[in-house]
Amino acid sequence: MKPIAVKNTTSNNEVAIELVLGTTCNFSCSYCSPVCHDGGYSWPEGEQLYLLQTNLSYMLNIFKEYGKTNFSLFITGGEPTLWPGLSEFVKYFKENYNLRITLNSNGSRTLRWWKENAHFFNLISISVHNQEADINHIISILDWIYLNTDVGVHAAVLMDNTNWDYCTFIVDKLTIHPVPWLLRLREVIDQDSGNLKDYTSEQIQYLVKKTRKSPPIDYIKKMQALNNIQDKGGKIVTVYEDGTIEEFDSVKWFSNNWHYVNGWKCNLGIDRFLINPIGNITGSCGAINLYNYKQPLNIYDPTLVDKFLLKNVRPLNCNRNSCSCSSDLAINKEFENDI
Repeated sequence: MKPIAVKNTTSNNEVAIELVLGTTCNFSCSYCSPVCHDGGYSWPEGEQLYLLQTNLSYMLNIFKEYGKTNFSLFITGGEPTLWPGLSEFVKYFKENYNLRITLNSNGSRTLRWWKENAHFFNLISISVHNQEADINHIISILDWIYLNTDVGVHAAVLMDNTNWDYCTFIVDKLTIHPVPWLLRLREVIDQDSGNLKDYTSEQIQYLVKKTRKSPPIDYIKKMQALNNIQDKGGKIVTVYEDGTIEEFDSVKWFSNNWHYVNGWKCNLGIDRFLINPIGNITGSCGAINLYNYKQPLNIYDPTLVDKFLLKNVRPLNCNRNSCSCSSDLAINKEFENDI
């Protein structure tokens, strides 16, 4: 039985924005797309930074008119902690829009840097890369944030199928570590095909159990009360042809090839969108037809306020071959026979 819709009620009143800051990274992991670390696009500064702040603020105001009440910003890269302007940028949006801000980092900055800057964020996600990471250093960062701040923190191990045994060693080491920050696994997607890497059936089974360590319930409730984490997230609320509903992680969608959703009606651009390093507003999948435009809007466009209009905020018809991003899979979408 195949799914015919994703109905995630959490996103009905929320806009989730992924901001890809530049392509500068001090890591060069083989499974990451080269554009994540080629250094081809620098950090926003000067007029570009002004337009980023002004136009993003304008978009948030339009979404308020649409009926959205919650806003989250997921900052990634490149390695965003290398941007000198990161803290001031985050401070501006927290003070003016009360965004829930998540930082995705490889955890390579010094512990001193984290002590000075962790408080600017609601949630810090440390991606653990087997090819480059200093595991003991990452543990020290996770421990300090968990034990000394009100900021949520978790680790996500990228499960590289070409170095599987070492990845599972890392998972085991982090799992038995006594400080109970959240530990999850993250599958690696082939950048060309949009499918899971060539995992064996045993590896896919290993990936099904994504959460390997969880904090105590009191900590989770505290983070929810502080608006650092959602009451519920990470699951794809899947509706089948017979009306039954299941919730599970993205691995099942990928392994069953359900992520080929060309022709579906999708809330991309309404529930979630991405701003790439050159400023184009797209889906994580690369979809460019958001807001009924054939070419993507650009956050650095001085005339964006004339182009991004309330009447354009509506679902799009997916014209991509597949949905390769777990977060994009989880937003509201449905199959329509008449499309």
